Amino acid sequence: MNFRMNRSVFLPLLASVMISANVNAENQQINQEYPSVLTDAERDGYLKIIDSKTVSEIENMRAIMTQSDDGKYRIYWQTTGKNGYISTGDIVTESGFALSSKYAPLLTPAQNETFDKLFNDGLILGDTEPKKDSNSTLYVFYEPFCSYCKKLHTNLQPYLDRGLDMKMIPVSWISPQSPDVIATLQSSSNFKDALARSDRGTLDITAKADADLIEKLNFNRSIMASLGISGTPGVVFKDKNNKLQITGGVNGKALENIVNPLIERAKQ
Repeated sequence: MNFRMNRSVFLPLLASVMISANVNAENQQINQEYPSVLTDAERDGYLKIIDSKTVSEIENMRAIMTQSDDGKYRIYWQTTGKNGYISTGDIVTESGFALSSKYAPLLTPAQNETFDKLFNDGLILGDTEPKKDSNSTLYVFYEPFCSYCKKLHTNLQPYLDRGLDMKMIPVSWISPQSPDVIATLQSSSNFKDALARSDRGTLDITAKADADLIEKLNFNRSIMASLGISGTPGVVFKDKNNKLQITGGVNGKALENIVNPLIERAKQ
């Protein structure tokens, strides 16, 4: 399978290098021991190794989840063979599938407590007040100028028409205008309409982000990073057992499988 790798962000000790993995080239199975560059970093207190899984989409690759000393989760990708290496950043298949959207939720520990901090110190937008104990709400980490966020919102429209409860968790990182757009959405008397106009690029910006809003947006982004979400949109929901589930921008059957149970639980 062909794939391309997005720009990687390395820890200082890995600074922009590809590091040979300690593997046996004759062994087609990934070495169960973690590479020394990660175990050394763990020993020195830079990170903690959480878990790992074999990547089914790419032969002889393993996803290794770590948590840095500031609480952020990050996946490292380890390959084997003669030219085995370890790197970080996202890997996107030729078909456009971001591997982190699959392996981050599988490897990230239950994050209910981290996510729930948003209800007190962050900003969550929607037509109704968010409820911390709801397991029938779809939460989307959203950037006003993110084209993938707009596409997801469009794909969600049929489900919203059926009663899906969706809340936006805004973050700001693409445009200097983003905070003011978010301030306008926050002050709107009709959030649904304002969001639709924002997606179309026809929203009149009528509010200015103040220091309190900027602080909340920064907090939202810190929680997003702590949950292991590297970009927008990030989709979060609680399953029937109230365990937090995290994924990226999904569509088609995968999206249907997420939102239909949420709609049904809202009826109960």
